[in-house]
Amino acid sequence: MEKVKEKLKNEEGSGTMHVHEVLRRDRENYAKEYAKEYAKEVVRKTKLEQAIMLAKKMLEEKVDINIITKITGLKKEQFMK
Repeated sequence: MEKVKEKLKNEEGSGTMHVHEVLRRDRENYAKEYAKEYAKEVVRKTKLEQAIMLAKKMLEEKVDINIITKITGLKKEQFMK
């Protein structure tokens, strides 16, 4: 609420329509930021899953665990399950 009050002070205009406009823009900005963060998280999880799959395939091919961790950047615990 304090952030909204501060935004209203810093912007020109007054009245109910002004408040609604500030709140609408605030919601839009929040939604955009949330979408960006969600997309980053999906990419991060996808990369992690791919690295784990690669590590498991390398294990099947009898590649040394130290080499696997060095190449994938994973910890042993992440792919030794």
